[in-house]
Amino acid sequence: MSESPELRSPNVVPLDVNQLPVPDFHTLVREYEIADELCKEVQHFRSAAGIPAINELRYAGYHYINACRSGGTSPAPTEMIKAVNHCRRATYEAAEAGILMALDEIRSFRTDYKTIVVSEVVPNWPVILTEAQGAVEHLRKSREHGDDRKSDYTRHRDLFRTLKSHCDLLESSRDDLNNKIRGGIRETRRFLLNSGLTVLGIAVAVVLGILAL
Repeated sequence: MSESPELRSPNVVPLDVNQLPVPDFHTLVREYEIADELCKEVQHFRSAAGIPAINELRYAGYHYINACRSGGTSPAPTEMIKAVNHCRRATYEAAEAGILMALDEIRSFRTDYKTIVVSEVVPNWPVILTEAQGAVEHLRKSREHGDDRKSDYTRHRDLFRTLKSHCDLLESSRDDLNNKIRGGIRETRRFLLNSGLTVLGIAVAVVLGILAL
């Protein structure tokens, strides 16, 4: 495997290779498991965690193997730090893929039910829209500020989980909303039928009145 690329994901500030203390094995395992769990969550959410995140975990394993090959009594500090950085970047990449998919689902949901009042079935619909817009702004600012800002890969992860929860709620509400649409169509047809009968009745009465003259 070739040398891994330099860490450049927005808001994933790499650990300084000169910082102390150097991450130990338990820190690496924890960060790896966090990233791996999130990849699985996103994968389960809508079938894809994104190749970038999976590649980052591969790079993390690559650097850990290099650390263990150092020949010393403990893993090479620089390689351990690189491995942890790649785990954190994997978390960021997986979360961003999930956020983008969740936002797309919320937009599609809004289009599907634009003709009815969604909040009558989903009371917190306005909150969902507000948080979705906040997520859009968060992604935009993340990309604008890049690596100069404080690391917020955990914020990405939490935001994805919030939006995923909203998407699950919206999906489970579709049956009730579809029934509401069908009910509205029936009411419209009933109204038109009644209106037509009323107009017809008036027309017949007028005709009969004229014939009676």
